Amino acid sequence: MDQVHVVRHKVLVEGLSRREVAQQLGLSRNTVRKYVEQDEPGRIRPAIKRQRPVLDR
Repeated sequence: MDQVHVVRHKVLVEGLSRREVAQQLGLSRNTVRKYVEQDEPGRIRPAIKRQRPVLDR
């Protein structure tokens, strides 16, 4: 089973906290949050492109 699916199953089905899942699997809490909040498991949303400050242009 893919790691994303394992994380989502533990949080959404088994009811474990994100922190518990992160500790069990050795992942960052931010990674667990990102996996759980994905609209489509297996597809990671691209990062938001931020504009550089005016002085750096």
